[in-house]
Amino acid sequence: MEINESKLKEILSEQRNEFQHFMGILEEKNSSQFQLMGEQFKGIKETLATVMEDVSVINDDLSIIKTDIQFIKIMSGRDRTLENNYNILFSGKLSDLPRFPQF
Repeated sequence: MEINESKLKEILSEQRNEFQHFMGILEEKNSSQFQLMGEQFKGIKETLATVMEDVSVINDDLSIIKTDIQFIKIMSGRDRTLENNYNILFSGKLSDLPRFPQF
């Protein structure tokens, strides 16, 4: 079977049409997959933003809790010191009073 120029053009034309059809299918499939990835990425960004807001609120709360704990420690230490000083004053042992540093 001999292939002349017109037969070759016809075969190449058919193959080109099949190839273009196949490429169109691939393009459509890839396009939908990229769109899906974009939507997922957008969802991830929104979730990350929400998590970052939550972390910020937690950090603020922790800062307040730390301050409260420091205050409680200071106040509990003062109470014990005042109670000890009161007991020393009224027990007659003034020599047991804490000495303040002199500058």
